[in-house]
Amino acid sequence: MQEIIIEENEVRYDVVTDNHGHFKCKSCGEIVDFDVNLSKFDLSKLGNVEIDEIHFYIKGTCEKCLEKHN
Repeated sequence: MQEIIIEENEVRYDVVTDNHGHFKCKSCGEIVDFDVNLSKFDLSKLGNVEIDEIHFYIKGTCEKCLEKHN
């Protein structure tokens, strides 16, 4: 289980531990997992580093909430 902190005052726990990202709807608060292909990221500009953790978060408005407001 992995701890997820998307907002400073909110901690959630994720049972999915392989590489993936999270989308959080700022309107309803729903969090959706999505696949992230880390091999597509060019991290060479970081130089010789050791990466311990990668977190990928996107915040916006989900499809359901967009439909409610239109």
